[in-house]
Amino acid sequence: MSDTATSNVLRRKAGPADGNRDRAKSPWSAIWQVVVPRAADEEIGVEAGLIRARQQEQPLSRLLDDLGETGLILRLKGPNEFDGLAHLDIHVLASVLEAQTLGRVLSGEAAERVGTRTDAAVVTPMINRWICASEEETEARDELPPPWAGLRVAGRLAERRAVELAIDDGRFSVAGLQIGFEGGAKIGTLTIAARASGQQNQAGAAKAKAALTD
Repeated sequence: MSDTATSNVLRRKAGPADGNRDRAKSPWSAIWQVVVPRAADEEIGVEAGLIRARQQEQPLSRLLDDLGETGLILRLKGPNEFDGLAHLDIHVLASVLEAQTLGRVLSGEAAERVGTRTDAAVVTPMINRWICASEEETEARDELPPPWAGLRVAGRLAERRAVELAIDDGRFSVAGLQIGFEGGAKIGTLTIAARASGQQNQAGAAKAKAALTD
């Protein structure tokens, strides 16, 4: 089955999209359509398909409200104080963990919980692979780099307070990827947030000012 056909099947299983989210369809949807299944097959050996991708800008506080209290938050870092975060909801987290430990994704709901340091270590290669592969695919198509280009996982953030201490406030460019694993055995959302264009230098200046006043 082609990637497009797989995504259509998964989209029917996922149900109708939220109207506001659908209007924020990501300009990198075609990139993710290729990258999500290919990288998952190569890195963790399971079938994964993109159901839909959305893109929007949000302040950090609103982003954290939307992410909720469960799942796993990973800090992303890049050059020149460029930062962001990735959030795996419980279904994406469970899918990647099951693929790595069992060799397959179990059908059914995942338990609500907060991801651990061990979880972060297991899933980091997959998250980095998706980010890196999306950059490479964009470059191969001679398109503008995505907002998250250059970011890589730099550890786990345990909860909201840890995020607010580690990452300066500001607006973030947020990619929300709804992904289905093994034909819909589990369906969840991976969020990748990068500091919005033009704010990277502001974040660096804020950190430098704070260091001088400490």
